[in-house]
Amino acid sequence: CEQFIPLGRELRVGVVEKEEGGLEFLPIVEYFLHKKEHPIRTSKDKISSSDDGAENMDFAPVDRQCPAVVDDELHNKLRDLAMRSHEALSCRHYSLYDVRVDPEGNPFFIEASPYCSFSPKSALVTMSRGDVKYGDTDLFFRLARKAIKEHEELRAARENQGDKQVMGMRIIPSAKV
Repeated sequence: CEQFIPLGRELRVGVVEKEEGGLEFLPIVEYFLHKKEHPIRTSKDKISSSDDGAENMDFAPVDRQCPAVVDDELHNKLRDLAMRSHEALSCRHYSLYDVRVDPEGNPFFIEASPYCSFSPKSALVTMSRGDVKYGDTDLFFRLARKAIKEHEELRAARENQGDKQVMGMRIIPSAKV
């Protein structure tokens, strides 16, 4: 049986891997639900479409703040939750989590967001703008460099083992009998 989580704060937390190794906790985003009909964020709160049924979609207007104002105790709980979740789920490069904080200040993991967007209004870009050490593109290029480096290392290791890539398919040499 799932536990009901009393209404409280709706936060998104994130972790990125550093180029030199280790994890970094990103600035926290808070979504304000006080003006909403329902006390949760629905798909209508994330994406809007035109009323005439056309397929024009855009980001819905959102009431959020980054960095969120949290005390040290809650910040440490959220950081611990995000770091442990990243490791437990074997995430690579980055991870994002939606968290509800009950009125007593206890965070509850709602969901992991295993996808990423670098559009100007995306969560990851919003988080990076929550700290002056990141520019608009710093985090993107850092993650891209890390992914490219890992890809090149994997490709080199496969080539050293005699693996070849042909039209998207890996060819593994058979053992000689």
